[in-house]
Amino acid sequence: MSASLPLRIDVSILSSAWTARDKRIAAFCKRTAIHALNFARKQLPKKHFLHAVKKSVEISLVLSTDARVRVLNRDYRGKDKPTNVLSFPAADDAGLMSDVLMLGDIVLALQTTQKEAKAENKPFKAHTAHLVVHGVLHLLGYDHELERDALKMERMERLILADLGIADPYADTVVVKRPTVWRASTKKKR
Repeated sequence: MSASLPLRIDVSILSSAWTARDKRIAAFCKRTAIHALNFARKQLPKKHFLHAVKKSVEISLVLSTDARVRVLNRDYRGKDKPTNVLSFPAADDAGLMSDVLMLGDIVLALQTTQKEAKAENKPFKAHTAHLVVHGVLHLLGYDHELERDALKMERMERLILADLGIADPYADTVVVKRPTVWRASTKKKR
């Protein structure tokens, strides 16, 4: 993907509570998503599909409520509870034939985002930016199912947020190491 390709971020606000909190939240989220996409694509492996794209790229960003996100989380992930952000990468190849490559959808839940920001003593906009960046990285193929993948994704999140002037979201996070499994030696003592 060349530097001059147009990016389109469509922001939908499904709850006026988002704009009641910050009138410019849609523009802020849009700028964050564009920055995350531009920054991340420079770090992607040369074989990543995004480098071959010769058209505009689009992301749909939805600012929603816990109630709506809970339904999506239940229907698509089998988890009947709200979560802070959901990402839905475009699953088909139809976008490859059109003038626009749809990367996918990102949906943020306001109440969960607010609760987490307060609990973690982080500014609301900084936490929102982190969730937007997290969602964009999922659309690009980043994952956190395995520890090594989670570390790569967290590193990229930190780099993007630092480039935006936002503090490390993991700075005060306690890292819990996985327990080491000790196996008895199979060698017999002589």
